[in-house]
Amino acid sequence: MSTPRKLGVFLTLLGFIAVCVLALTIPNNRNGFSGLPGIETELAREAAAILGPHADGAQVDPDGRDLRVELPAVVGSTFDREALMRQIESIDGVRSVEFIGQPTIAVSADDAPVPEPTAEPAPVPTEEPAPEPTAEPVPDPTSEPAAPSLTEVVAGLDTADVNFEPGTARFTAEDTVILDGIADELQGQTGGPIQVQAHTDNEGDPDVNLLLSQDRAAAVVTYLIDRGVDASLLTSRGFGAQEPIADNSTEQGRAANQRVVLVVEGN
Repeated sequence: MSTPRKLGVFLTLLGFIAVCVLALTIPNNRNGFSGLPGIETELAREAAAILGPHADGAQVDPDGRDLRVELPAVVGSTFDREALMRQIESIDGVRSVEFIGQPTIAVSADDAPVPEPTAEPAPVPTEEPAPEPTAEPVPDPTSEPAAPSLTEVVAGLDTADVNFEPGTARFTAEDTVILDGIADELQGQTGGPIQVQAHTDNEGDPDVNLLLSQDRAAAVVTYLIDRGVDASLLTSRGFGAQEPIADNSTEQGRAANQRVVLVVEGN
């Protein structure tokens, strides 16, 4: 074989080897050259992995580097809209994130945020005079009063002074005293369910107010369950600033609108 021909065969073989090396070394992922569909699929997969523990069933719809997330009707108690959006926006390659929907925060005995314990004030002992003995009335067996209904029990509960620490779902020491009394009244009750409703004033972002009210309602339910109330008796719902009962333009009105209400469902 002549020298020019040998040189041509050698150069052809060298080119083939270079092509093979390039094919083996170029990564097939979204940091390499896998095409727009591959990038969209990878971004959607990473976003779904972040959402999974908090919003099971969320649908991620990629449009290039823009992600549109359809939230399920019910999300876990760890769902934090702003925090999750920040995590997804931090994914390398994501340009924008849009959350669609206003889901309800799910609450159960195993899936509810546990409120931080707060120290109750120690009672101050006081000396009281011994009561004078009195004759106990003899009950009339023929006229035993009927036990109050669940609706009557709930109507007698006062939650007006449950205020929370400002901007949080944490209780004050006064809140725990009130909730302990409510738990004592509801222990042993059946029927219901009783919906724990939380409301806020209209200051700040409406979405943040809605999430805050949902967290507060869930915290009340969790506290009452921890104090012995049957978990099947309670549900929670946050309304944000949607249902004011006073004028939000005054300080007194805003204070009145930030409230917790117990309602027997079906009444």
